Amino acid sequence: GTSTCHAPLSTSTPPPPEPCPRARARVRAGGPGLDRSATGLSMPELPEVEAARGLVETWCVGKRIELVVDVEQGGGPRDGKYDDIVYADELPQSGVCEAMRGRTLTACKRKGKHLWWELSGLGPSVLFHFGMTGAFLVMGVEAFKYQEFTIRDDKWPPRYTKMHVKFKDGTEIAFCDPRRLGRIRLRHQVLEEQPVSLLASDPYTALPPLKAFTEGLGKQTRNIKAVLLDQSSIVSGVGNWVCDEILYHSKIDPNTKANSLDEDQVRTLHDSIAMVVQKACMVNADSTKFPEDWIFHLRWRRKSSKDRKGLGSDHYGNSLRKDTVAGRSTVWAPKIQKAGNIRTNGKSTKKRISKRSESSGDSNKRKRKGKSDAGGMKERAATIRNRSNSARKLSKVSKSEDAIVRSKYFSDPEETVNVDNSLLSMDPITGQRLNLRRSKRNSARKLSNTSITKTQNSIDPITGETVRQE
Repeated sequence: GTSTCHAPLSTSTPPPPEPCPRARARVRAGGPGLDRSATGLSMPELPEVEAARGLVETWCVGKRIELVVDVEQGGGPRDGKYDDIVYADELPQSGVCEAMRGRTLTACKRKGKHLWWELSGLGPSVLFHFGMTGAFLVMGVEAFKYQEFTIRDDKWPPRYTKMHVKFKDGTEIAFCDPRRLGRIRLRHQVLEEQPVSLLASDPYTALPPLKAFTEGLGKQTRNIKAVLLDQSSIVSGVGNWVCDEILYHSKIDPNTKANSLDEDQVRTLHDSIAMVVQKACMVNADSTKFPEDWIFHLRWRRKSSKDRKGLGSDHYGNSLRKDTVAGRSTVWAPKIQKAGNIRTNGKSTKKRISKRSESSGDSNKRKRKGKSDAGGMKERAATIRNRSNSARKLSKVSKSEDAIVRSKYFSDPEETVNVDNSLLSMDPITGQRLNLRRSKRNSARKLSNTSITKTQNSIDPITGETVRQE
C-alpha cells in the first residue's frame, strides 16, 4: 500500500532513474533527451519551460504515479506547510494528491509559459505555471542553473519543494519555487479553460502566418515591446530576455509603436521571433550554447559607475544601453535599432522610390507651399490693417488741424475764400507736408486747380503776412 497523500517521502537518495522508454532511443543517439543539465538559464520563459517539458517527457512520461506530497519540503521557512498561494484556485489540501495518485503520466504539453501533465483515466490534468523562479528537478539528474537564482539539489527533496511526486519505478520529481510566484492548478479541458484559453499562439509550435501577424500588429498602438510581452496579444511565451533578443536582431527600437512598423520591419520581426525561439529551444535553453553574437550574454554585465545606463558594446561594436521599457529592464543598441517607418496616421516617413511615393511627395510639397502662402497672406493682411489704422489716426489729426487753421486765420465768416487743400496738408507750425490721403469725396472737391475769382486780401497761414490775390 501507499502512505498518506501528503506524507513526506524518504530523504535517502536512490540510484538515478532510467528515462522513459520513448526517450531511451534519443538518449543513446545523443539527441535532445541526452543533455538535461543546461546551465546559465534566465528566469523561466518559453525556452526554459520547453526545456522543462522535455525533462519531464524524458524521465517521467509513461510512468505510473505512486505518491504525491503537497506540503513544502527541503528545510525552508515554510517546511511542512501547505502553500495555498502556489496551489491556486483555492485548491484544498490533498486535492491535487487525490487527482494524481494511481494514474499514469501519458503526456507533458506546453503552450507559452504554461505546462501541463495529461494523466490516464478520468480526472483533471495538472497545470503548472513557473512564474519567475519555478523549476522541475528530477532526482539524480543535474538541475538547471538559472542566471537569476539557483535551485540547490545537494539534498533531496530540494529546498522550496512545493510538490514532490514519486513514480512506481522509483523516479522522483519535484516542483520548486523559492519566490512562490508559480502556480499549480487542476483543469479538465486545459486548452478550453483559463488561463491557457486566453493565450495567443505559441511562436515555437504555431507561429502565426505573416499576414495574420501583420494584421495583429496593425491594430496595436502600444510600443512593440509591450505587445510582445502581452501573452494574449500576438504570441505567448515571449518574456523579457527573449523579447530584447528578438528586437535586437530585428533592429527595431523597443519604444516604437507596433502599428508604425512598415512591411519590411514586420517581416524581419516575424523571422527574428522564429529564429530566436527555435535556436534557444534546440539547445534546451542552455545559454552557453547560444550564438556568440546574442546580447543575452551581455545583459547581466555590471554597469560602470560612470555610465550607469551603458553596458559596453555588442559583438559588432555597437553601444548597448539598459533602459526601462514597458515597465521592464531593457537592453538594446540605439545605433542600429530604429523606430517604425510609418506614422501612426498610416503615412510612411521612409523615402521610397516609386510613383506613388513621388506623387505623395509632390502633394506634400504643395501642401507645405500652400501653408507658407497662407502664412504670407496673413502677414500682409495684418500689415495692411496696421497701415489703415495709422491712416485713420492721422486723418483725425488732419481734421482737427483743419479746424484749428480755419478758426485761427479765418475767424471772420465773411472772409471765407477757397483755399488750396495742399495748405491744409501741411503742419502749420513746422511747414512740413503730412502726406495725408484724402477720401474720394475730398479728392473730388480738391481746389488746387481752381482759380480764385474774388480779389481780396488774405493772410498767409504759414508766414502770417498779408497776401493780395487777384
